[in-house]
Amino acid sequence: GGVGKSFVEASTTLAESGGYTYTVNNLFDKNPGTTWQVGNGGVGEWVEITFPQPENISIAMINGFAKVDKQFDLYALNNRVKSMKVEYWDANDTKQGSTVNFEDEIRDYQDAGVYQNVTRIRFIVDSVYKGQKWNDTALAEIKIDKQ
Repeated sequence: GGVGKSFVEASTTLAESGGYTYTVNNLFDKNPGTTWQVGNGGVGEWVEITFPQPENISIAMINGFAKVDKQFDLYALNNRVKSMKVEYWDANDTKQGSTVNFEDEIRDYQDAGVYQNVTRIRFIVDSVYKGQKWNDTALAEIKIDKQ
């Protein structure tokens, strides 16, 4: 949100199932009940955002499958992201890196850093909190605010 015609891609996405879609667009729909999900534990999978021009941004994320379901605690049943490697490039195509750690059991926005002069940023799943049932890793929202 708020950064114009950004281009978003992901390394992979779980197939639609049970009436749910898991596409990368779900990260930016301002609905924490939808998720981007990846299978096989999710470690090493990534989401990348490319901006039309360099931006100073702050990022917050809602971790996990935060949807409230009457029957199932989808948050607990699926993996959540524990840490992410962040790689980002500036206008000179210089690459920098950092790591973002998430607390578990916070089903709301958590700070994921402030980045200056960014043209492209990639979030790579580095470790996960294990789900009680499924080895799919879920991320609900990425919020990008211009500084």
